Amino acid sequence: MEILQDKVSSTVNPELIKAFHLMWDGFPWPATLVRKDRVVLACNAAALKRGYQVGNRCFQASGRTTVHKQCMANEAMREQVGHHSVNYNPERNAVSDAYWLPIAGEKDIYVHTVLNITDVAKPELFKE
Repeated sequence: MEILQDKVSSTVNPELIKAFHLMWDGFPWPATLVRKDRVVLACNAAALKRGYQVGNRCFQASGRTTVHKQCMANEAMREQVGHHSVNYNPERNAVSDAYWLPIAGEKDIYVHTVLNITDVAKPELFKE
């Protein structure tokens, strides 16, 4: 994995990776720096604890082999503006609050973070 991580890191400005870690390492929910093709370039500590790995595609941490239906990365990249989505997952009985945040000056790189807001979500968000 170290070779893959080095290969991915070598294609990205190291200052961008450093800035990501400065901003997101203390964040309590998973946050990743992701390339447009869904390859993870950097992970905060919470993302690493949940199985995210640099060099993998972002959706692989959930065990999926394809992009999630709710993913708004394409829209965020095309419009160069952040996007947000709240979704209910009946398998986990959980509500997530997801964000795709383009990086200024980087056409194909964004931050993706997902918060579990089940404890504070309105009951009507829980659809069966």
